Amino acid sequence: MKYKFRNAHAVAKLDLSLKSYARLCELDHAKGLKMNNTYENDMSAKHFIAYLAKDTLSSIRREADKAYNLSITLDGSSDAAGIERESIYVHFARA
Repeated sequence: MKYKFRNAHAVAKLDLSLKSYARLCELDHAKGLKMNNTYENDMSAKHFIAYLAKDTLSSIRREADKAYNLSITLDGSSDAAGIERESIYVHFARA
């Protein structure tokens, strides 16, 4: 399962299509990694990415709850093709 989560993370991080997740799993099989064939479709990738996002957000929340000072910066942009990107920066300090 760790390979499947890593593939899903790569898809999300690199802003790839969810369809590319299945191809990454095929490449893992070609490399000889021992994996079963379950959860190798785009819907599984969507669920894995949601779990990764939830885990990351809960980790940030735990650390932010301990913060002495907290600053949040939001930024958005779009390119010529109309692709929009949003960024959230959370800065905090603990005593």
